[in-house]
Amino acid sequence: MNPKVLYSTMKRQYLANPTLANAMALMGALAHKYPLLQKAPLSPMEIERLAQEAGIEIWPYPLEQTTVLTVMVRDPQDLPREIAGRDKPLITEREPGLLSDEMLSRVKKLLERGGGPVVIMREKLPEEEYAPTLAHELGHIFLGHLENWSVPRGVAEFHAHLFARWVSGVPHPRLDSKTNLVLEALTTGEEKLLKEALVVLKGQDPQEVHP
Repeated sequence: MNPKVLYSTMKRQYLANPTLANAMALMGALAHKYPLLQKAPLSPMEIERLAQEAGIEIWPYPLEQTTVLTVMVRDPQDLPREIAGRDKPLITEREPGLLSDEMLSRVKKLLERGGGPVVIMREKLPEEEYAPTLAHELGHIFLGHLENWSVPRGVAEFHAHLFARWVSGVPHPRLDSKTNLVLEALTTGEEKLLKEALVVLKGQDPQEVHP
């Protein structure tokens, strides 16, 4: 099957029934569409290249109170709408530059190129956070979470964490050790880790926080 058709088919199946098995099957389809993923884990530069190949823009920005903001830009109001849909006082009072003329001008230029997803990343993010945070946001995009909001938030976050661990190969420092253990087990398939992960899953839900 054509890799693009396979990816589209698996994404529809996943969004209709966002189980862990369907999430992992969709990631497998992604590796056919983007061969770079077949050599995962990737370096930070390779993760940026993956974003570029997929037409995903990465905008460094001096964010103060939030680490990252990912938006699907299809019209001029998408960025303001996304900000308004979040914790509005946090964004508009502490991150006022997100609605600056400069940022809205960048949105306008993106729309002139046809629009698409944008990951706004905090400048000077600690090195150990950069790759897993960027990969996490790419996970949301590739898994279709920005296109279909029917996937429960906790499920979407865990699947994006799983994508990030697969792509970056490193534990996210903002996740607890049990969650990182589960993610490592699922991405490596090591029998010992899988047994330990099953114990964790029976006793406590994996952490679902956004980076």
